[in-house]
Amino acid sequence: MKIRPFVLMGIQLIEEAGGVLNEKQMKSVIEEILEETTFDSTGLMRIALSCQAEITWNKKYQAWIMEQYDEYFESVQECLYQTLENQYAPISANQLRRHFLAKNADSISESNLTKDFVLACIYSNPNFIIDEEGKVGLEKWTRRRLDEMILALRELGEPAHFSVIAEHTNALLPKDQKTTPHNIHAHMSRLPDIFVRVGQGVFGLAEWGLHDDGNLANAAARVLREASRNLHIDEITMRVLETWKVNPGSVRAAIEPDARFVEIKPNMYILREHLIETQERDGTRDQGETHEVEDVKTQIQDEETELSHQIPTSDQFLVALNQLKSNRRNQLENSELFSVGPIDLEMENRIVFCHGKKRKLRRKTFELIKLLMENPGRCISYDEIIRAVWRRGGRDDNSLVDSHIHRLWEVLEHDPDHPQLIKKVEGEGYRLQIR
Repeated sequence: MKIRPFVLMGIQLIEEAGGVLNEKQMKSVIEEILEETTFDSTGLMRIALSCQAEITWNKKYQAWIMEQYDEYFESVQECLYQTLENQYAPISANQLRRHFLAKNADSISESNLTKDFVLACIYSNPNFIIDEEGKVGLEKWTRRRLDEMILALRELGEPAHFSVIAEHTNALLPKDQKTTPHNIHAHMSRLPDIFVRVGQGVFGLAEWGLHDDGNLANAAARVLREASRNLHIDEITMRVLETWKVNPGSVRAAIEPDARFVEIKPNMYILREHLIETQERDGTRDQGETHEVEDVKTQIQDEETELSHQIPTSDQFLVALNQLKSNRRNQLENSELFSVGPIDLEMENRIVFCHGKKRKLRRKTFELIKLLMENPGRCISYDEIIRAVWRRGGRDDNSLVDSHIHRLWEVLEHDPDHPQLIKKVEGEGYRLQIR
């Protein structure tokens, strides 16, 4: 097994992240590069980097650090934690970085720590939670609402959509702790030992004995494994709907394209693994069935052989890495695009590409950058933005516009603290500055 490609990949990814990358981040990037893996990618990476003098593994924070930052890493994390704790509420990553740099200006200048390193520390800290709006909070703050979220579901008595759970949770919370439905969704998604997803945005309590299937196809597979025999689609659907709140037709839609299921006759399904086991045990296959099962076994063996070679060679690694860079252009070729200067918008999926970065935008943020791109060089007033994006008037909404512009700065600008693309015209509005 060649692990040199993993060494190269690991070092490059850590450097590009700013000098720090935690285990979860590393796993996510590896899966994006290799698409599918059947091995422990993070475990292999840890082995691959263990002999590299320029990389250090920090057990406390479960993160890899460039050697030049190792002696400062834990003290920076502790200072960031204290700085955020003193805010008493979530703030943006750049605000947290600025507070930290202002408080530790002297020591930062002596140690030559970069702004990117500080941001990398923020994004890799397991004690921090980053919400839908990009604000950083302490993980322990989510526990302030945990009891109320559990009580809300117990009062409902059955799985419910996260928006309904949020409504009941907020009814139990004091005014200063009320939160958005999307934050409630994020909290529940991070606590699978307590909250189980049983549908599109639908959650229940693990204490109810709900199955954490992950998706509908897995739920149907569980039903068939428990039955250990073939079942009619209506029977499968009925049993899946005991724990999943979805449209009944969604169960068939999930099963049909999944290779794990075999339709042995109209509307009757069995797991492929059970079909092979049963026919081999009973010896009831005719010649045609024998060929079919042997074909299945051959297919499985071929797939296993193919997967066993997923550890890339050096050439394969370079191809995979280059594939990441070409993904942007491939998507642009197959999507409706709107381009102004260095900014490309993929209209259908609300994705923005700029300076090699890709980000899916929230609807209002997307409409705002589209408005600016339609009027390059012209100052768009606050009133015009509010009318065009939020379809209402009112001068008291300037802060709403500012917050969405700050999100765009985070995505589009090389340095969000000194924006060059989207310029603020003090007291008037904003202008897209294309040179």
